[in-house]
Amino acid sequence: MQWGDQYLGYMSGNAEAEFRIEPKSTGVSPARINVSSGGPLEAAIGYSRAVRLGDHIAVAGTTTLRPQGIDHPGDCYLQTRAVLEIVEDTLQQVGATLSDVVRTRAFITDISVADA
Repeated sequence: MQWGDQYLGYMSGNAEAEFRIEPKSTGVSPARINVSSGGPLEAAIGYSRAVRLGDHIAVAGTTTLRPQGIDHPGDCYLQTRAVLEIVEDTLQQVGATLSDVVRTRAFITDISVADA
């Protein structure tokens, strides 16, 4: 699929929803693609899992928090792997891969578990 100036791609707030391509409104900015995380606060607070604007993609803070709780609690390594899998899937939805990433940031709340 080729992203041009004529289309706007987005996902609805439902995680199971399909990616949609619709005609883009005319304007100066390149096509904008929002990828939903499916999180309940997404619409209320106004964020997306990722936003692609032209050749630039910004991925929001990603955690392993699920409705049933945190995946791999207490295991920094497994949580990081799970987050990277979520990010990789998100990037694929906007036509990118992990090899396209130029910067990452990680935050931990207890430095003593960093080597775990």
